[in-house]
Amino acid sequence: MTRGHLGAVLRITPWHAVPRAAQLVAVAGPGPTADEVADVVDDLGRRGVRTVVTSALAVVDQAAFRSVGFVDHEHLLLLHRTIHGHLREPLDGTRRRGVARRTRSVRADDHDDVLVLDRQAFADASAVWQVDHDALLDAARATDEHRWRLVRRSPTTPGPAGHALTGRTGRSGFLQRLAVHPAAEGRGVGSLLVADALRWLVRSGARHAFVNTQPDNHRARTLYERHGFTVLPDGLDVLRLDLRGTP
Repeated sequence: MTRGHLGAVLRITPWHAVPRAAQLVAVAGPGPTADEVADVVDDLGRRGVRTVVTSALAVVDQAAFRSVGFVDHEHLLLLHRTIHGHLREPLDGTRRRGVARRTRSVRADDHDDVLVLDRQAFADASAVWQVDHDALLDAARATDEHRWRLVRRSPTTPGPAGHALTGRTGRSGFLQRLAVHPAAEGRGVGSLLVADALRWLVRSGARHAFVNTQPDNHRARTLYERHGFTVLPDGLDVLRLDLRGTP
């Protein structure tokens, strides 16, 4: 963790299993200035880092990074819906498909099973979508409140059939992570988790919900659109800077 001279708090972590790669995430304070980003990048270069990537950034948050030389690495769709009043039941026939209708909280002793499930769900996705145990816990701490739920195992899965991490800060809610075991796809697990997340956001006082996904993940996009989300025009971008001239 490092703090910029104007108050931005930046978290620096290794970026998955990529050699000499780091991820730079603004976690608190105002957005970093170009000078603050440049200082962090220079320090990483001196430490032997060759590649720096950001978290997913809205267009308004990208200027400081782009001015230092960051370029597009991966684009994400950003979807939004307003939330208010009573929300409908999940649209899939989850009871008929043999999936328990109730979710329960993710406990500490569930973390290993949830991480295994998550890795299986995103096995074919790019490195941007791979997370470890610490990244999931960091996401849970990134908002004022969070709700982390799982769907118990289904007849086709040895462990949890799915999990969802949802956060809220102010009036905005975020479906931060949703994963369904490949063997449980098409059984209503994702729909159950989205509906559960939206109901909790209503109860917690949120009025807007956001979620992002890969542009080519048609199953996820269809799921979110079925629950009232629409795609926003700009989306999000993960940015990348390749460093040179460091031994």
